[in-house]
Amino acid sequence: MADQTRVSQKRADVVRQVYAAFIARNEALLRELIAPDVVWHTNGSDGLGGHGPMVGIETFLSGAFGHIPNFESWAVIPLKVLTDGEIVMTRQRDDVVRKDGTSASYLFNNYYEFNETDQIKAVWEVTSSNEPFQ
Repeated sequence: MADQTRVSQKRADVVRQVYAAFIARNEALLRELIAPDVVWHTNGSDGLGGHGPMVGIETFLSGAFGHIPNFESWAVIPLKVLTDGEIVMTRQRDDVVRKDGTSASYLFNNYYEFNETDQIKAVWEVTSSNEPFQ
């Protein structure tokens, strides 16, 4: 049980570091924390991956950071980080202000899987918003 708790905590810490790196736009740290062959599944309404998964760190970074020019500001706020054994799940809110002055908030639920070196290897990201993330 103690080993499982350590694994859970370590992986939750990885996810927290990913949030911090994303907020800081620290691509180098994201590349350390996320596997090169990551598969990031989206539900298609968030604008990141369309209707299929983003495969590979380069595709993920270009999809995620590709939105930045559309926004005056973009806050990514982790609301909850939950662990159970090897599973990490998060609830996050993204608040954006677009260049045209309009704003929106999006809620996401994310499920993370890890490789043997505790890099994120797969993510299932689902938003409850019907509005495209743009």
